[in-house]
Amino acid sequence: MPPPPPPQPQGNKNVHNFKTGKVNHVTAEEASGDVQVLAGMPPDREVEFVIELLPETAPISKRPYRMPPNELAKMKKQLQELLEKGFIHPSSSPWGCPAIFVEKNDHSLRIYGLYEYTVMSFGLTNAPAYFMYLMNFFNELDVFVVIFIDDILIFSKTEEEHAEHLHIVLQKLHDHRLYAKFSKCEFWLREISFLGHVLSEKGVAVDPSKEQEVLDWDRPQTVTEIRSFLGLAGYYRRFIDNFSKVAKPMTKLTKKNVKFEWSPQCEKAFQTLKSPLTFAPILTQPDSTKSFDIYCDACRTGLGYVLMQEGRVIAYASRQLKPAEEHYPTHDLELVTDQDVQEGGELDF
Repeated sequence: MPPPPPPQPQGNKNVHNFKTGKVNHVTAEEASGDVQVLAGMPPDREVEFVIELLPETAPISKRPYRMPPNELAKMKKQLQELLEKGFIHPSSSPWGCPAIFVEKNDHSLRIYGLYEYTVMSFGLTNAPAYFMYLMNFFNELDVFVVIFIDDILIFSKTEEEHAEHLHIVLQKLHDHRLYAKFSKCEFWLREISFLGHVLSEKGVAVDPSKEQEVLDWDRPQTVTEIRSFLGLAGYYRRFIDNFSKVAKPMTKLTKKNVKFEWSPQCEKAFQTLKSPLTFAPILTQPDSTKSFDIYCDACRTGLGYVLMQEGRVIAYASRQLKPAEEHYPTHDLELVTDQDVQEGGELDF
């Protein structure tokens, strides 16, 4: 029998319940110490955020907007909390923008306005790059930890390993005085959504919420809308067999000096790309200790590849023909696929 879950710590409103019942390997002390709301200023770090301005850049400043009483009350409350923590102070800068509220996913309101941040704020163009540089202190990156900005994924083969890995990550966060919001943390999951994918012991699948987003996508009316759709579909191209060949009629419209005319071929490509994403297979995780098989297909419309292991698909890859390759005979195109596999430069599995 496994030991019962430890008692939850008192006095921290964010530490009250795990989203799964299995918490016996995560102590109350760790949960209360490392998974909470940051109460004050963080320490000075080696990574310092700066905004470099172009020479002779003139300051921009706008008056504050009028605000309804209920939002004004919420704004004052949030400003007071940020002031008490030291995250902001009143601004005397010639630069300034009106304070506004932006609704978050949980319907709460995020504030921006005429105060100066004393810490780096998300929303700045180069903030994610600085934050990723800060988070690269993990020696365990890609060993049992994957980090994308402020999302930390810990993966393990066994429960015993996972307990150890979780302790290591919590200790790292503690040592660097980094905090996670407990209400957004999930522990001991067999399946998890991460960066638009669903990860499980079975493999990698497309996040169902993204499937619906693709199904609801309206027919593109401009080149920009085509690029937006192809950007989303292209993110999942390893789930789609012969993606480049299927998308070719649409990608042609994005080239310079090409008139935008939505042809039946474009409509077919659009609907074809929407369909496989909604029925995309679960891709198996590769095992580097076992051999791989790559199946190639060459034709006049493009080159396709399937990476497999023990009869299960790991990923699809494809590319369109280069201008010179469009004149190659079929047997030469087959040699091109062999060259792509050997060199690997043209493939993105």
